[in-house]
Amino acid sequence: HIEEIVDEVVRLRSIPRLQLLLDHRLLPRDTVESAVAAASEHDFAEGVSLLMDYRLTHFGRAQRRFVL
Repeated sequence: HIEEIVDEVVRLRSIPRLQLLLDHRLLPRDTVESAVAAASEHDFAEGVSLLMDYRLTHFGRAQRRFVL
């Protein structure tokens, strides 16, 4: 149920709770991706920043490919 928890934390804009989830490495990659999108939709810039830093640290850079 981590997705539901993250959605609630983002909706409430709770930096301490988000930081707790990140400190304990509880978010898989797909959850981080959806959380970044949700935080952006809720204008939660601090949350977007924390989530993107977490994504870079734990999953590396996203590979972008241009395909014709």
